[in-house]
Amino acid sequence: MRSQPRLTGIRCPSCGRTHDPGQVGIDELVRFEGESNPSDEMILFALHCGECGAAGTYVVAYGPAIEPDDAEVVSRLIDRRR
Repeated sequence: MRSQPRLTGIRCPSCGRTHDPGQVGIDELVRFEGESNPSDEMILFALHCGECGAAGTYVVAYGPAIEPDDAEVVSRLIDRRR
């Protein structure tokens, strides 16, 4: 069985670069919960590229279901919400 490649950054489709999560800003976030199953949870991050300013999204599981690579990326994003 092959292991999945380690996530190294977030790719911006506008400028084509892969950025360290510390260069990507969170503009908004929304947490969703399944209507019939509270364990169906996810977070949608509205992001912007620190290089070209393009907007995008990043969706991850919420809580214990989050993948370790996703948890690392999320912990390094820059929270610009005010």
